Amino acid sequence: MEHFRAQFGLPLTDEPLENLTLFNPGEDSVEVQYMRQHRSALGGFLPQRRRHALTVNAAVPDVYAVHYADTGDRMGSNRTCVVPSRYVVLSW
Repeated sequence: MEHFRAQFGLPLTDEPLENLTLFNPGEDSVEVQYMRQHRSALGGFLPQRRRHALTVNAAVPDVYAVHYADTGDRMGSNRTCVVPSRYVVLSW
């Protein structure tokens, strides 16, 4: 703790370090003013969940039907279904 105090130049005596009491720089300190300004710019001290999702139109299912078609006695592999589907989606 003494190294931390010396490194950051905190105005603490040895007594608070021994008792591990909290350091309060004061309401009018530069650090507290900075924190309060940025906290108010972010909307306050309590975080809020904002839900602004984009609407995505899903592709027509028959666009993918050709890629998932039966290949005779077995279904198509991942490679033969997924890669062409990506090409169709990315070419829109």
